Amino acid sequence: MLVQITSLRLPKIGTVVRNRDGGYESGPLPGIGGPFNTAAEFFEAWVNSVKFKWDKETIGRMMQRGPISAEQMIAIIDQFPVQIKAMASRISATNNGPFPLCHDDFLHSNIMVDESNFNVTGIIDWEGAWVRWTVLVRELAEGYRGPPRAQPVTPWELIAFPEFLQTMPASFDLPHKYDGEGQPLDEEVRQTWRERKEYIDMVESVERGDKMLSTCLGSDRSQALAYAYGAYTSIGKLGFYDRVVEQLERER
Repeated sequence: MLVQITSLRLPKIGTVVRNRDGGYESGPLPGIGGPFNTAAEFFEAWVNSVKFKWDKETIGRMMQRGPISAEQMIAIIDQFPVQIKAMASRISATNNGPFPLCHDDFLHSNIMVDESNFNVTGIIDWEGAWVRWTVLVRELAEGYRGPPRAQPVTPWELIAFPEFLQTMPASFDLPHKYDGEGQPLDEEVRQTWRERKEYIDMVESVERGDKMLSTCLGSDRSQALAYAYGAYTSIGKLGFYDRVVEQLERER
């Protein structure tokens, strides 16, 4: 299903809104603005609008037994949007699109399956995603060829694994949790890494045309950015955002 969702690609980043004529068109992202013609425009607007969930006093309490000082963590968090803005024009390899449709709560519980044959019959909980009009999926899947009536959600670099395969990237995590070859010491994490590789192989086997989805899922750089973006925007998770930025620059 993720292959089918991301195969629906449109020229701008934004939400899908219904116009007065009954069709669909590009709308702004709540709290960010848009729609955006490029990934760079999106990242710059995100930087201008984002606010970390926790204040400095709360971060200080959370870091009382942390591996670094609260002051260091606060500096890392404050600098992350600044660093993203400075490199916004070179973050994405597909800066000008087209951009993929996205469901940002892609869990087993949101996938409807016919119990008699195990065929997927639908995806629910679109209110958790930026794209809200499921009819768009149906119409485009059925071969709609009219003028663009809606826009995709996100730059390719923010497409992540389904929630059941999510794991913290090594650059965001504590270094002592990995061996000299960069492999996680925790067996459960190692198993997730193996399952992610299997998932990428399955995605690649059913992709048609380009391999954009499997390429993004297989890119440590893209997955580190996607994780850090979500951690900063939605969760307010403390972590090594500075090391993620170093990875983005190093693997560019």
